Amino acid sequence: MSNPVASMIFCCRNVDKVEYENKMGRLPVAIAQANNVFQAVQELDNVVGKKAKNASTILRDFAKEEKALSYVGKGVQFLSKHVNPIICVSSAVDVLKADDQQTALLTAGGGLGAMFVAESQMKKHLDKVPKMKFMEKITEHVMKFAKSHRCEKGLPAIAHGVAFVIGSCCAYSLGEKFGSVVAKGLKGEEAKSEKA
Repeated sequence: MSNPVASMIFCCRNVDKVEYENKMGRLPVAIAQANNVFQAVQELDNVVGKKAKNASTILRDFAKEEKALSYVGKGVQFLSKHVNPIICVSSAVDVLKADDQQTALLTAGGGLGAMFVAESQMKKHLDKVPKMKFMEKITEHVMKFAKSHRCEKGLPAIAHGVAFVIGSCCAYSLGEKFGSVVAKGLKGEEAKSEKA
């Protein structure tokens, strides 16, 4: 399961894209990420987790009687398991709607490509960062703080989620910028060949 902190931040970012950038294709992505957060909350061994489990049980029982709700639940589960392909479909829709499809394709492709590569590497290596030599002192101080405030389980998960989101967003921005530079270069080459 993905980090619930990262899923929550990504969910909010996608809701913003729907609300402020009119990117309706991001709505299913936001729903999927919200569901991932809800599933993680259900696993908590506290009052919040137990209330979430109770709510989930009530909805599941109600869905058995209501076919439409049952299909909605199955749809949300599908979305939750296929977030990245849905992001790609959403970006493809944006490219098709763009006035300059070539530039939109190169910028979106660069952004998504860089983001997926970075996320793949972070999934493999992000857990190793706190154990690296240059991070030993920082990790020691953070864990000391976490223990003194009784949040030694929560703080590392929050830090991991925030670091993952930062890495993902930075990679997307760099890839998008690279795609934009390539698009401008191609436009320049097209203009030169038209003049010749």
